[in-house]
Amino acid sequence: MNFPEAVVVKYAGAESWPAFVKIAERWEFVAEDGTYTLAHGTKDSKGNYWGGKNKLMIPRDASGTLPDTIAIVDAIRSDAKAR
Repeated sequence: MNFPEAVVVKYAGAESWPAFVKIAERWEFVAEDGTYTLAHGTKDSKGNYWGGKNKLMIPRDASGTLPDTIAIVDAIRSDAKAR
C-alpha cells in the first residue's frame, strides 16, 4: 500500500521520512489534576524514546483552564537555544 509522504518532511527541510526521524525531537506534554508539564524526551542507543526527567511547569492561560501555548513554545525555543 502506498502512502503519501508526510507533510512535515517538507517543512522540516528534510529530504525523506528517515532523514526527518534522525533530526526529530520528542516532547512529552502531560495534563494531570489541572497541572501541565512539558519534558524533552531522550533517545537511547537503540533509538527508543523515553520521557524526560526534567519537567517544566507550564502555567495556565488567561482563562485559567487551559495550558498557556505561548509558554510551551517559549520553553521549546529556550531548550533549543541552550543546545
